[in-house]
Amino acid sequence: MTNYFEPIPTSALPIAAEAKASVIARVVAFVAALGILIVGGVFSIGAVLLAPAVMAVSGHVWRRRGRVLSAGGRWIAATSSAAILLLLLAGLGAAMVPARTWQQVKQATDSAQVASAHAPPPAWVERMYPGMSRRAAQAPPPSASMMTTMMAFGAAFALIFFSAFFGTIGWGGGMLLGLAINGRWPGAPSA
Repeated sequence: MTNYFEPIPTSALPIAAEAKASVIARVVAFVAALGILIVGGVFSIGAVLLAPAVMAVSGHVWRRRGRVLSAGGRWIAATSSAAILLLLLAGLGAAMVPARTWQQVKQATDSAQVASAHAPPPAWVERMYPGMSRRAAQAPPPSASMMTTMMAFGAAFALIFFSAFFGTIGWGGGMLLGLAINGRWPGAPSA
């Protein structure tokens, strides 16, 4: 029985090692990586800058185990690092907000709901759905637990979106940086 960590051979022929990139290609990759990482780091509050470091560490761990971390595995490492950093920053921001602020946000939300309940819907809504304004006025307000649940889903979606976005930018910069440093794409068989 084979170990499930061993790669499954798909061919009897050995995998050919990638040739090293030329000096010009490595310089261009380095300049492009710096541009991507600097611009991305400014817009992502540093989440993009953490991705290449985590990619390098995870690749090193896999190499010590005798395996090669693929480009997809490096993307997962980059997006995971961005997600963890964004979670830490969100938690830090929530902890630093004064306690009274959350109460003020809740009060403003309640006030906006009450004000919108008294405002009649536009005329086109009443033409399409006769009696809608009467039904909307009689409808009970949404429950606090439902509002909290929907806010949590919104925050989770935002976390997934931004971690995938920033992680992908960091992954691209990290892959170009790996090409510039090693002369081949990270995860490619070494010569």
